Amino acid sequence: YNRTNPNYRIQKFDSSGKFLLKWGSNGSGDGQFVEPTGITTDKFGNIYVADYSNRIQKFDSSGKFLLKWGSKGSGDGQFDTPAGIAADSMGNIYVGDKRNHRIQKFDSSGKFLLKWGTPFPKDIEKQFESAEAYFQSPKVGTFFERPNYIAVDDSGSVYVSDNGTYLIQKYDPTGRFLTWFGNGQGSGNGWFVASAMAVGDKGTIYVADELNHRVQVFGTPVSTASVQPSGPFVIFREDGEGLTDGQVVPGWTLCHTPPACATVTASSSVKKAGKNGIRVSGDEYRDKPLPGNLVGRLEVNLWMFPATDSNTNNSFAFGHAVGGDNMTNTVSIRINETNTWFLNTPAGHGGGSSAVGFSRDGWVLGRYSKSWTKVRLVLDPAQETVDVFLDDVQVGFGISTIGQDGTKWLSKGINMISTHSGRGAVGHASYFDDLTIAQ
Repeated sequence: YNRTNPNYRIQKFDSSGKFLLKWGSNGSGDGQFVEPTGITTDKFGNIYVADYSNRIQKFDSSGKFLLKWGSKGSGDGQFDTPAGIAADSMGNIYVGDKRNHRIQKFDSSGKFLLKWGTPFPKDIEKQFESAEAYFQSPKVGTFFERPNYIAVDDSGSVYVSDNGTYLIQKYDPTGRFLTWFGNGQGSGNGWFVASAMAVGDKGTIYVADELNHRVQVFGTPVSTASVQPSGPFVIFREDGEGLTDGQVVPGWTLCHTPPACATVTASSSVKKAGKNGIRVSGDEYRDKPLPGNLVGRLEVNLWMFPATDSNTNNSFAFGHAVGGDNMTNTVSIRINETNTWFLNTPAGHGGGSSAVGFSRDGWVLGRYSKSWTKVRLVLDPAQETVDVFLDDVQVGFGISTIGQDGTKWLSKGINMISTHSGRGAVGHASYFDDLTIAQ
């Protein structure tokens, strides 16, 4: 199916390019168009068309008008210049609401489901020292500058081409940011001005590069195998933004001794800068596999608000799981009973083939101020070291991660993360928020 702006119509062709039928004319009536800007089909063969009359129209495969929705505005289900449009395998429709700088999601009848995205702040340069600082911050993926084209892969991931930044951003079906790729406007590989985008059946992404008169092909930004990206971007993100007490955090397993698993909840009772921390309480471990085995130099950023009393021991750990939750901890940053920050690595615990314990003290990093703390870890497998920053002050320099038996743990990669709330700290809770892993 082809949308043609000057002729205000849709044309249909077979796979060899043979013309089959057409419909549409200039106007705002049913089956008419004011410069059709986006088109997609669902699994049932229905066609959805966005145009500059700020609406979506739905047709059957013969061009028969079925329904429409939308009007000009910024409310739910309204548009200001809808552009890209795509359908997922469930028949849900995603629309790039260009001048409202957001994505809206609807069911196949046009019922509004959700939205995400806001315009870039006018003082963005004051908020972030550099573009790199923005892309490594928890805010990455929350802003748009005229989102233009959309594609959805077989897993439901949503790819959005942003007209102002010349990047492709990837989200899950709920609008949670996953990663991004692209270098901006230019002529090299990975540089483009996208004018159309599509995803193949194996996750291959095709981008029509308007500026350079070419098509560029990209692999899936995050694979299920080892991840070795060519440039810095966020591989994984998890936060408690918008969550409330008792709300389940998807994808995590909570366990404690004796083994018993439960769901993880979020809490709104401890806040910093308007964000809600994900809570882990009692003597609990919270485990989650990462998207593949992450190898190479990694930068880990998160906020921690550990519980503190005479019987607590809070930690955040990264490791290589060899099966289930049997994780050999590569790095663990924690607070002990005396409110002191420590970094634990195999080099500080005898190393070898045994897992690093949460409760054993490694390298002293400083005192805990009993408030939200910004934690940054830089993992360098080439040197087998980790640098540590607390509230942007470096407190750990090139700490070794090589076990005493010579085992190089970082080069094995990281495929699981875990939190521990405290040794027997029943009724006490630790909070973790705004976790990003970048490479």
